Formats: sequence, structure tokens, C-alpha cells
Amino acid sequence: MRKRIVTAFFGVAVIGAFVFALSRPKPGTIEWHKKEYFALIDHIYGRRFVDRARQLIESNTGLLKRHNWQQQEQALRLKAEVHRLALVEMGDIAQRWFHVSNDNAVSDALLAATSKKGSTERALITCQVVSGGGVLYVTGPSDDMAFWQNLIREAEAK
Repeated sequence: MRKRIVTAFFGVAVIGAFVFALSRPKPGTIEWHKKEYFALIDHIYGRRFVDRARQLIESNTGLLKRHNWQQQEQALRLKAEVHRLALVEMGDIAQRWFHVSNDNAVSDALLAATSKKGSTERALITCQVVSGGGVLYVTGPSDDMAFWQNLIREAEAK
């Protein structure tokens, strides 16, 4: 009886491991690059559970747990950039140019949006923005482009 239970448990564990291995995205696919890119972004911006726990400990004790964080962050940003470029090449991340009639108003709106305490707007984190000369150049997921259109429209309406 005990042998059957152990055998059944082992069989379920092996099948579970097999299903888990098959369900993971294959390296080089859009899904894999997305998973890696957003995991790195979450790590950089401290949105993982372990990062929030570390931040809580650091703020309450004054102990710094991350030595050499600037070098680590730079390495993470380089890795994220590799995945972002792959997603651009595969067409999952869009590159858009928005014509802006009032650079200062759009810059102020962008600054106000990013400085909001507790802002959870994904487009501010997942997109790269370069502005100047009447153009706002945005690179990011296609889903986030509506945010930028609304930001520009609202800023220029003021």
C-alpha cells in the first residue's frame, strides 16, 4: 500500500515537472522576450515581493542590503535593452513619433505624470521617451501608445 502511494506521488511529480517544462516559453520567442523583459523591469524598479521586503527592512533599520546597486542596475538595464530590441524587431514593441505643438506643456505633463506618488501607469515604465523639436519619440508596447496620445492631447489642450 505504501509503495503504491509513493509510486503514485512520484508519477504525479514527474508529470507535473514535464508539464511545467513544456509550458515555459521557448528562448527566442516573443513570449520569452516579453517574460524576460518585464521580469527585468520589475527587478529594476523594485516591484518584486523580495524587493518590497528588502525596501521595508532598509527603511526601518537603515541597513543597506544592495551594495554596488548602480552597477547591478546598469547590467539589468543592458539585459532589458537586448530583450526590448528583440521585441521591436519582432513587431511587438512599437516605435511612434508624435508631433507636438507645445514641447513645454508636454514635458510638464510628463513630469507631473511621472512624479505622482505611487503611480502605477505601466506606460511610464515600459516605454522610452525622447522629446524635443516638436516631436515626442516613444518606443514601447503597442498597448501603451494610447496613454501617450491622451497625455499629448490633454497637455496641448491646456
